[in-house]
Amino acid sequence: MVNVTATLHYIKDGRAEYDDICLLNLRTEKDFVGRVVQDVVTKPVKKIAWIQGKNGSLQWVNGYDSKGDAIILSLANKSVPEVISCPKTRPDDFIEELKHIESCLESGKESEISLKRGLDTMLVVSATHLSEKEKKTVKINYDRGYTSEALSI
Repeated sequence: MVNVTATLHYIKDGRAEYDDICLLNLRTEKDFVGRVVQDVVTKPVKKIAWIQGKNGSLQWVNGYDSKGDAIILSLANKSVPEVISCPKTRPDDFIEELKHIESCLESGKESEISLKRGLDTMLVVSATHLSEKEKKTVKINYDRGYTSEALSI
């Protein structure tokens, strides 16, 4: 069972409707706790994924500096976080994935980028929107398949 608690702010612009701020708190089956923040209003834009564990946290920061992203590892037994620079440009966000797909097609090897992982992700997205609508935590039970029955409040 996974718990999803979300707060979103939606924008309606003509026929388009989208969220410009998404604050997402997650707890996994193995009791990992994480927070995802997507904020395209604040300048500069903020996109952060945070995983909190017993011994510290791991944070991915999109656009950490002018050179690209960063991974920040904060361990309980270390006073200073370790910042690992991940230099990239905007096209880099997609090129490695495309190279991976090309390699799998050439070799016949099965990709880790699977439909099942995509369906898992879509359940989290669905739970996110339901959590915002109901203003409650939504539980995902993956044993119930990839249908609305997998989501409960």
